[in-house]
Amino acid sequence: MSSENTNKATTWRPFIIWGLLITLIWFCYHFGINYFYPDPAISGQFGDKYGALNTLFSGLAFAAFIYTIHLQREDLRLTRTELQKSADAHQKTVEHLETQRMENTEMQRISILPEWRLSSDPKNHHINQLSIELTLIRANCRYKAFESDDFQPIQLPFWERSFMKDEKLNGVISSKKSFKEMRNLNGATFTIKYYDVAERLYFQKFKINDSGLFEADRPQLLKNY
Repeated sequence: MSSENTNKATTWRPFIIWGLLITLIWFCYHFGINYFYPDPAISGQFGDKYGALNTLFSGLAFAAFIYTIHLQREDLRLTRTELQKSADAHQKTVEHLETQRMENTEMQRISILPEWRLSSDPKNHHINQLSIELTLIRANCRYKAFESDDFQPIQLPFWERSFMKDEKLNGVISSKKSFKEMRNLNGATFTIKYYDVAERLYFQKFKINDSGLFEADRPQLLKNY
């Protein structure tokens, strides 16, 4: 508050000083004429001679008026700029909050999705076959299909059946590679497709990593379904 008062005092100070100075000049001019030219006729002629001062001061007053309008326009421009910045900042805040809300909604949706956990070890394969054990760790779902470019199912349900939470899906999958190629399964993948309780189709991908172990991706909604 005191800073604002100081700024106001600083703004008005030049006008006060110039007002007092002009008033002082006017008084000096008036009394000087009466002192040096006591005869009214002579003082009148002198006043007419310097009457152009009125025009000068009128011009200065008009110039000051124009300058005041310029300052007001500049203040309005700065005000509009600040308002635009505030509006932009508000819009960015709204967009950030909306993005955060969507991310929270997506995380909440994912947290209640059916998700499978694979507990098999591909290192313990027999010839070119792998025994897999998938455990449904969240919610319920209806199994749909097994898909892979690297494996084919040997003992997996080929029909659509329902699974409850913590229920296991056991089966055997076979590599589509030759026995020699089976020595390196790095990057091999398979996908499980399933429906949630709302009959939305999801898929979850499993891949063999550099350590020779399966790692699971997050469940994802099948967009084109």
